[in-house]
Amino acid sequence: MTQSPVNPGSGIPPKENQWLNLLCNVVLPTLILMKLSEEGRLGPMWALILGCALPIGYGIYDYAVRKVFNLLSVLGLLAVLLKGVFGLLKSSALVFACSETALPLLFGMAVLFTTRGKEPLVQRFLLSPQLLDVDRIHRHLALRGNEPRLRPLMVTTSFAYAGTMFLSALLNFVLARTVLVAEPGTPEFMKQLGQLNAMQYPVIALPLTVLTVILLAWVAKRLSVLTGLPTESLLAGAQAAESQPTPE
Repeated sequence: MTQSPVNPGSGIPPKENQWLNLLCNVVLPTLILMKLSEEGRLGPMWALILGCALPIGYGIYDYAVRKVFNLLSVLGLLAVLLKGVFGLLKSSALVFACSETALPLLFGMAVLFTTRGKEPLVQRFLLSPQLLDVDRIHRHLALRGNEPRLRPLMVTTSFAYAGTMFLSALLNFVLARTVLVAEPGTPEFMKQLGQLNAMQYPVIALPLTVLTVILLAWVAKRLSVLTGLPTESLLAGAQAAESQPTPE
Protein backbone atom coordinates (compact mmCIF):
# COMPACT_ATOMS: atom_id res chain seq x y z
CA MET A 1 0.00 0.00 0.00
CA THR A 2 2.95 2.28 -0.44
CA GLN A 3 2.63 5.31 -2.68
CA SER A 4 5.06 6.04 -5.43
CA PRO A 5 7.37 8.98 -4.83
CA VAL A 6 6.76 12.30 -6.49
CA ASN A 7 9.01 13.45 -9.25
CA PRO A 8 10.28 16.73 -7.78
CA GLY A 9 10.31 18.48 -11.13
CA SER A 10 7.03 17.16 -12.49
CA GLY A 11 4.54 18.66 -10.00
CA ILE A 12 2.45 15.48 -10.39
CA PRO A 13 1.19 13.99 -7.08
CA PRO A 14 1.80 10.27 -6.47
CA LYS A 15 -1.02 7.88 -7.24
CA GLU A 16 -3.43 7.32 -4.38
CA ASN A 17 -4.40 3.85 -3.19
CA GLN A 18 -8.18 4.12 -3.61
CA TRP A 19 -8.85 1.01 -1.52
CA LEU A 20 -6.95 2.47 1.44
CA ASN A 21 -8.89 5.69 0.86
CA LEU A 22 -12.24 3.87 1.14
CA LEU A 23 -11.06 1.77 4.08
CA CYS A 24 -9.98 4.75 6.20
CA ASN A 25 -12.77 7.14 5.24
CA VAL A 26 -15.80 4.86 4.98
CA VAL A 27 -15.41 1.21 5.99
CA LEU A 28 -13.48 1.44 9.29
CA PRO A 29 -15.34 4.48 10.72
CA THR A 30 -18.67 2.77 10.00
CA LEU A 31 -17.55 -0.49 11.62
CA ILE A 32 -16.27 1.40 14.67
CA LEU A 33 -19.64 3.08 15.23
CA MET A 34 -21.52 -0.15 14.63
CA LYS A 35 -19.40 -2.51 16.72
CA LEU A 36 -17.65 -0.42 19.40
CA SER A 37 -20.35 2.03 20.57
CA GLU A 38 -21.64 -0.27 23.30
CA GLU A 39 -20.87 0.67 26.92
CA GLY A 40 -19.01 -2.60 27.43
CA ARG A 41 -16.56 -1.65 24.65
CA LEU A 42 -15.42 1.86 23.77
CA GLY A 43 -18.75 3.50 24.49
CA PRO A 44 -20.56 5.97 22.20
CA MET A 45 -18.34 8.99 22.89
CA TRP A 46 -14.96 7.28 22.32
CA ALA A 47 -16.31 5.34 19.34
CA LEU A 48 -17.38 8.66 17.82
CA ILE A 49 -13.97 10.21 18.52
CA LEU A 50 -12.11 7.25 17.02
CA GLY A 51 -14.49 7.11 14.06
CA CYS A 52 -13.84 10.80 13.33
CA ALA A 53 -10.09 10.47 13.85
CA LEU A 54 -9.64 8.09 10.92
CA PRO A 55 -10.95 10.34 8.09
CA ILE A 56 -9.32 13.40 9.70
CA GLY A 57 -5.98 11.60 10.00
CA TYR A 58 -6.13 10.17 6.50
CA GLY A 59 -7.11 13.54 5.04
CA ILE A 60 -4.13 15.24 6.72
CA TYR A 61 -1.79 12.44 5.65
CA ASP A 62 -3.04 12.50 2.07
CA TYR A 63 -2.64 16.27 1.83
CA ALA A 64 0.87 16.09 3.30
CA VAL A 65 1.92 13.41 0.79
CA ARG A 66 0.06 14.43 -2.36
CA LYS A 67 -0.86 18.09 -1.70
CA VAL A 68 -4.41 17.24 -2.80
CA PHE A 69 -7.63 18.01 -0.90
CA ASN A 70 -9.33 14.66 -0.17
CA LEU A 71 -13.08 15.03 -0.69
CA LEU A 72 -13.89 11.53 0.55
CA SER A 73 -12.25 12.30 3.92
CA VAL A 74 -14.62 15.23 4.37
CA LEU A 75 -17.65 13.15 3.39
CA GLY A 76 -16.60 10.32 5.68
CA LEU A 77 -16.12 12.73 8.58
CA LEU A 78 -19.55 14.32 8.03
CA ALA A 79 -21.28 10.94 7.88
CA VAL A 80 -19.60 9.72 11.09
CA LEU A 81 -20.43 12.97 12.90
CA LEU A 82 -24.08 12.84 11.86
CA LYS A 83 -24.60 9.23 12.93
CA GLY A 84 -22.52 9.53 16.11
CA VAL A 85 -24.01 12.80 17.34
CA PHE A 86 -27.57 11.65 16.68
CA GLY A 87 -26.81 8.46 18.60
CA LEU A 88 -25.37 10.37 21.56
CA LEU A 89 -28.36 12.73 21.68
CA LYS A 90 -30.74 9.75 21.60
CA SER A 91 -32.54 11.34 18.71
CA SER A 92 -35.88 10.11 17.40
CA ALA A 93 -36.11 7.24 14.97
CA LEU A 94 -37.00 9.73 12.22
CA VAL A 95 -33.84 11.76 12.81
CA PHE A 96 -31.75 8.60 12.98
CA ALA A 97 -33.31 7.38 9.72
CA CYS A 98 -32.28 10.68 8.12
CA SER A 99 -28.74 10.20 9.42
CA GLU A 100 -28.63 6.76 7.76
CA THR A 101 -29.09 8.44 4.39
CA ALA A 102 -26.23 10.91 4.97
CA LEU A 103 -23.25 9.10 3.46
CA PRO A 104 -24.83 7.78 0.22
CA LEU A 105 -26.66 11.07 -0.29
CA LEU A 106 -23.53 13.18 0.26
CA PHE A 107 -21.41 10.86 -1.86
CA GLY A 108 -23.94 10.88 -4.70
CA MET A 109 -24.05 14.68 -4.63
CA ALA A 110 -20.24 14.82 -4.62
CA VAL A 111 -20.09 12.49 -7.63
CA LEU A 112 -22.44 14.79 -9.56
CA PHE A 113 -20.62 17.94 -8.45
CA THR A 114 -17.24 16.68 -9.65
CA THR A 115 -18.58 16.15 -13.19
CA ARG A 116 -18.16 19.92 -13.58
CA GLY A 117 -14.40 19.62 -13.05
CA LYS A 118 -11.59 18.26 -15.17
CA GLU A 119 -11.70 14.77 -13.65
CA PRO A 120 -14.98 13.35 -12.28
CA LEU A 121 -14.68 11.52 -8.97
CA VAL A 122 -15.84 8.29 -10.61
CA GLN A 123 -12.94 8.50 -13.06
CA ARG A 124 -10.47 8.63 -10.15
CA PHE A 125 -11.80 5.32 -8.85
CA LEU A 126 -12.43 3.52 -12.12
CA LEU A 127 -9.25 4.55 -13.92
CA SER A 128 -7.07 3.45 -11.04
CA PRO A 129 -3.70 1.77 -11.66
CA GLN A 130 -4.74 -0.83 -9.09
CA LEU A 131 -7.65 -1.87 -11.34
CA LEU A 132 -6.82 -0.97 -14.94
CA ASP A 133 -3.79 -0.46 -17.17
CA VAL A 134 -4.41 3.28 -17.35
CA ASP A 135 -1.41 4.11 -19.53
CA ARG A 136 -2.35 1.46 -22.08
CA ILE A 137 -5.95 2.67 -22.17
CA HIS A 138 -4.95 6.30 -22.78
CA ARG A 139 -2.41 5.23 -25.39
CA HIS A 140 -4.95 3.24 -27.42
CA LEU A 141 -7.61 5.91 -27.02
CA ALA A 142 -5.16 8.41 -28.52
CA LEU A 143 -4.20 6.03 -31.36
CA ARG A 144 -7.85 5.64 -32.35
CA GLY A 145 -8.69 9.33 -31.87
CA ASN A 146 -11.14 8.52 -29.08
CA GLU A 147 -9.47 10.40 -26.22
CA PRO A 148 -12.18 13.15 -26.27
CA ARG A 149 -14.87 10.48 -25.80
CA LEU A 150 -13.51 9.38 -22.42
CA ARG A 151 -14.89 12.32 -20.47
CA PRO A 152 -18.51 11.94 -21.75
CA LEU A 153 -18.30 8.26 -20.80
CA MET A 154 -17.15 9.15 -17.29
CA VAL A 155 -19.88 11.80 -16.93
CA THR A 156 -22.57 9.30 -17.98
CA THR A 157 -21.09 6.77 -15.54
CA SER A 158 -21.09 9.42 -12.80
CA PHE A 159 -24.82 10.06 -13.23
CA ALA A 160 -25.54 6.33 -13.21
CA TYR A 161 -23.44 5.75 -10.09
CA ALA A 162 -24.95 8.77 -8.34
CA GLY A 163 -28.34 7.19 -9.06
CA THR A 164 -27.30 4.05 -7.18
CA MET A 165 -26.21 6.23 -4.25
CA PHE A 166 -29.55 8.05 -4.16
CA LEU A 167 -31.33 4.69 -4.31
CA SER A 168 -29.17 3.54 -1.39
CA ALA A 169 -30.14 6.65 0.59
CA LEU A 170 -33.84 6.02 -0.05
CA LEU A 171 -33.59 2.33 0.90
CA ASN A 172 -31.65 3.20 4.07
CA PHE A 173 -34.36 5.65 5.09
CA VAL A 174 -37.24 3.25 4.41
CA LEU A 175 -35.49 0.36 6.19
CA ALA A 176 -34.64 2.48 9.24
CA ARG A 177 -38.22 3.78 9.51
CA THR A 178 -39.53 0.22 9.23
CA VAL A 179 -37.21 -1.38 11.80
CA LEU A 180 -36.65 1.38 14.39
CA VAL A 181 -40.02 1.63 16.13
CA ALA A 182 -39.00 1.45 19.83
CA GLU A 183 -38.26 4.41 22.09
CA PRO A 184 -34.73 5.78 21.47
CA GLY A 185 -32.21 4.95 24.18
CA THR A 186 -34.05 1.81 25.35
CA PRO A 187 -32.63 -1.73 25.16
CA GLU A 188 -35.31 -2.57 22.60
CA PHE A 189 -34.14 0.32 20.41
CA MET A 190 -30.54 -0.92 20.60
CA LYS A 191 -31.75 -4.42 19.67
CA GLN A 192 -33.60 -2.98 16.68
CA LEU A 193 -30.49 -0.99 15.74
CA GLY A 194 -28.57 -4.26 15.64
CA GLN A 195 -31.29 -5.77 13.47
CA LEU A 196 -31.04 -2.75 11.16
CA ASN A 197 -27.28 -3.19 10.79
CA ALA A 198 -27.74 -6.91 10.08
CA MET A 199 -30.44 -6.26 7.45
CA GLN A 200 -28.56 -3.53 5.59
CA TYR A 201 -26.29 -6.01 3.80
CA PRO A 202 -28.85 -8.38 2.23
CA VAL A 203 -31.50 -5.68 1.70
CA ILE A 204 -29.33 -2.76 0.52
CA ALA A 205 -25.63 -3.50 0.10
CA LEU A 206 -25.98 -6.74 -1.88
CA PRO A 207 -28.43 -5.43 -4.53
CA LEU A 208 -26.42 -2.21 -4.92
CA THR A 209 -23.24 -4.25 -5.31
CA VAL A 210 -24.89 -6.16 -8.15
CA LEU A 211 -25.94 -2.89 -9.80
CA THR A 212 -22.41 -1.53 -9.40
CA VAL A 213 -20.88 -4.66 -10.98
CA ILE A 214 -23.28 -4.32 -13.92
CA LEU A 215 -22.28 -0.67 -14.31
CA LEU A 216 -18.57 -1.55 -14.18
CA ALA A 217 -19.08 -4.25 -16.80
CA TRP A 218 -20.81 -1.72 -19.06
CA VAL A 219 -17.95 0.77 -18.60
CA ALA A 220 -15.38 -1.94 -19.38
CA LYS A 221 -17.29 -2.86 -22.54
CA ARG A 222 -17.40 0.78 -23.66
CA LEU A 223 -13.67 1.19 -22.95
CA SER A 224 -13.03 -1.96 -24.97
CA VAL A 225 -14.91 -0.46 -27.93
CA LEU A 226 -13.12 2.89 -27.65
CA THR A 227 -9.63 1.38 -27.30
CA GLY A 228 -10.07 -1.60 -29.61
CA LEU A 229 -8.69 -3.86 -26.89
CA PRO A 230 -10.34 -6.97 -25.43
CA THR A 231 -11.90 -6.30 -22.04
CA GLU A 232 -9.45 -8.58 -20.22
CA SER A 233 -6.53 -6.63 -21.74
CA LEU A 234 -7.67 -3.49 -19.92
CA LEU A 235 -6.90 -4.92 -16.48
CA ALA A 236 -3.81 -3.91 -14.54
CA GLY A 237 -0.98 -6.35 -15.21
CA ALA A 238 -2.66 -7.85 -18.27
CA GLN A 239 0.04 -6.63 -20.65
CA ALA A 240 2.80 -8.13 -18.49
CA ALA A 241 0.94 -11.44 -18.36
CA GLU A 242 0.51 -11.44 -22.14
CA SER A 243 4.25 -10.93 -22.66
CA GLN A 244 5.16 -13.98 -20.55
CA PRO A 245 6.32 -16.92 -22.69
CA THR A 246 3.93 -19.86 -22.70
CA PRO A 247 5.40 -23.14 -21.38
CA GLU A 248 5.99 -25.83 -23.95
